[in-house]
Amino acid sequence: MKIEKSWRLSNNLDEYKSFNREFNLFLEEHRVESNGNYALNVAAEELISNIIKFNPGLENVVITVELIITDNELEICISDNAGAFDISSVEKTDLTRDLAEIDVGGLGIDLVKNLFHSCQYNYVSNKNTVRLIYLCNENCDSIQGD
Repeated sequence: MKIEKSWRLSNNLDEYKSFNREFNLFLEEHRVESNGNYALNVAAEELISNIIKFNPGLENVVITVELIITDNELEICISDNAGAFDISSVEKTDLTRDLAEIDVGGLGIDLVKNLFHSCQYNYVSNKNTVRLIYLCNENCDSIQGD
Protein backbone atom coordinates (compact mmCIF):
# COMPACT_ATOMS: atom_id res chain seq x y z
CA MET A 1 0.00 0.00 0.00
CA LYS A 2 1.20 3.51 -0.83
CA ILE A 3 -0.91 6.61 -0.26
CA GLU A 4 0.27 10.04 -1.38
CA LYS A 5 -1.21 13.46 -0.73
CA SER A 6 0.10 16.99 -1.14
CA TRP A 7 -0.98 20.46 -0.04
CA ARG A 8 0.10 23.93 -1.10
CA LEU A 9 -0.37 26.94 1.14
CA SER A 10 0.57 30.58 1.37
CA ASN A 11 2.64 32.20 4.06
CA ASN A 12 -0.15 32.96 6.54
CA LEU A 13 -1.64 31.51 9.69
CA ASP A 14 -5.20 31.26 8.36
CA GLU A 15 -4.10 29.00 5.52
CA TYR A 16 -2.07 26.94 8.00
CA LYS A 17 -5.20 26.45 10.14
CA SER A 18 -7.19 25.24 7.11
CA PHE A 19 -4.31 22.97 6.09
CA ASN A 20 -4.08 21.56 9.63
CA ARG A 21 -7.77 20.58 9.69
CA GLU A 22 -7.52 18.88 6.29
CA PHE A 23 -4.20 17.23 7.21
CA ASN A 24 -5.67 15.72 10.38
CA LEU A 25 -8.81 14.52 8.60
CA PHE A 26 -6.57 12.81 6.06
CA LEU A 27 -4.51 11.11 8.80
CA GLU A 28 -7.72 9.99 10.53
CA GLU A 29 -9.25 8.73 7.28
CA HIS A 30 -6.14 6.63 6.62
CA ARG A 31 -5.98 5.44 10.22
CA VAL A 32 -2.41 6.54 10.89
CA GLU A 33 -1.33 5.12 14.25
CA SER A 34 -1.16 7.56 17.15
CA ASN A 35 2.63 7.87 17.52
CA GLY A 36 3.06 8.49 13.80
CA ASN A 37 0.16 10.93 13.82
CA TYR A 38 1.78 12.84 16.68
CA ALA A 39 5.16 12.99 14.92
CA LEU A 40 3.61 14.23 11.67
CA ASN A 41 1.60 16.91 13.49
CA VAL A 42 4.60 18.17 15.46
CA ALA A 43 6.69 18.36 12.28
CA ALA A 44 3.99 20.18 10.33
CA GLU A 45 3.28 22.65 13.13
CA GLU A 46 6.90 23.42 14.01
CA LEU A 47 8.26 23.70 10.48
CA ILE A 48 5.34 25.54 8.89
CA SER A 49 4.88 27.94 11.80
CA ASN A 50 8.61 28.74 11.66
CA ILE A 51 8.37 29.52 7.94
CA ILE A 52 5.43 31.84 8.60
CA LYS A 53 6.92 33.40 11.75
CA PHE A 54 10.33 34.18 10.25
CA ASN A 55 9.01 35.45 6.89
CA PRO A 56 6.22 37.84 7.91
CA GLY A 57 4.54 39.77 5.15
CA LEU A 58 6.28 37.90 2.32
CA GLU A 59 3.32 37.13 0.13
CA ASN A 60 5.35 35.29 -2.51
CA VAL A 61 6.35 32.49 -0.09
CA VAL A 62 4.72 29.20 -1.04
CA ILE A 63 4.80 26.19 1.29
CA THR A 64 4.32 22.68 -0.07
CA VAL A 65 3.63 19.64 2.12
CA GLU A 66 3.89 16.14 0.66
CA LEU A 67 2.89 13.08 2.65
CA ILE A 68 3.56 9.46 1.74
CA ILE A 69 2.08 6.63 3.82
CA THR A 70 3.28 3.06 3.30
CA ASP A 71 2.98 -0.09 5.37
CA ASN A 72 6.34 0.56 7.04
CA GLU A 73 6.89 4.30 7.13
CA LEU A 74 5.48 7.79 7.06
CA GLU A 75 7.32 10.38 5.01
CA ILE A 76 6.63 14.09 5.15
CA CYS A 77 8.38 16.60 2.95
CA ILE A 78 7.96 20.32 3.60
CA SER A 79 9.30 22.77 1.02
CA ASP A 80 9.29 26.55 0.78
CA ASN A 81 10.84 29.31 -1.27
CA ALA A 82 11.75 31.50 1.71
CA GLY A 83 15.33 32.16 2.77
CA ALA A 84 17.63 29.20 3.40
CA PHE A 85 17.28 27.60 6.81
CA ASP A 86 19.03 24.28 7.46
CA ILE A 87 17.35 22.60 10.43
CA SER A 88 20.26 20.17 10.71
CA SER A 89 22.54 23.12 11.58
CA VAL A 90 20.48 24.00 14.66
CA GLU A 91 22.49 22.96 17.71
CA LYS A 92 20.86 20.59 20.17
CA THR A 93 19.48 22.41 23.21
CA ASP A 94 21.39 21.56 26.38
CA LEU A 95 18.55 20.70 28.77
CA THR A 96 20.98 20.01 31.62
CA ARG A 97 21.53 23.78 32.00
CA ASP A 98 19.45 25.96 34.27
CA LEU A 99 16.23 27.00 32.51
CA ALA A 100 17.11 30.70 32.82
CA GLU A 101 20.37 30.06 30.90
CA ILE A 102 18.75 28.32 27.93
CA ASP A 103 18.27 30.49 24.85
CA VAL A 104 14.75 30.83 23.53
CA GLY A 105 14.16 28.86 20.34
CA GLY A 106 15.29 25.56 18.94
CA LEU A 107 13.34 23.20 21.19
CA GLY A 108 10.71 22.55 18.51
CA ILE A 109 13.38 21.68 15.95
CA ASP A 110 15.02 19.36 18.52
CA LEU A 111 11.69 17.64 19.09
CA VAL A 112 11.11 17.17 15.36
CA LYS A 113 14.60 15.71 14.84
CA ASN A 114 14.11 13.33 17.79
CA LEU A 115 10.69 12.08 16.65
CA PHE A 116 11.84 11.00 13.19
CA HIS A 117 14.26 8.29 12.18
CA SER A 118 15.64 10.34 9.28
CA CYS A 119 15.91 14.09 8.71
CA GLN A 120 17.33 15.43 5.45
CA TYR A 121 17.66 19.05 4.36
CA ASN A 122 18.39 20.47 0.91
CA TYR A 123 18.51 24.00 -0.46
CA VAL A 124 18.42 23.97 -4.26
CA SER A 125 17.25 26.67 -6.68
CA ASN A 126 16.13 28.97 -3.84
CA LYS A 127 14.00 26.22 -2.31
CA ASN A 128 14.25 24.71 1.18
CA THR A 129 13.24 21.07 1.44
CA VAL A 130 13.03 19.10 4.69
CA ARG A 131 12.31 15.37 4.28
CA LEU A 132 11.44 13.43 7.44
CA ILE A 133 10.89 9.69 7.70
CA TYR A 134 9.10 7.97 10.57
CA LEU A 135 9.45 4.18 10.76
CA CYS A 136 6.28 2.51 12.00
CA ASN A 137 6.22 -0.06 14.75
CA GLU A 138 2.98 -1.44 13.35
CA ASN A 139 1.31 -0.95 9.99
CA CYS A 140 1.03 2.78 9.38
CA ASP A 141 -2.55 2.37 8.23
CA SER A 142 -3.82 1.02 11.54
CA ILE A 143 -4.64 2.94 14.70
CA GLN A 144 -2.72 1.67 17.72
CA GLY A 145 -4.89 -0.44 19.98
CA ASP A 146 -7.36 -1.57 17.29
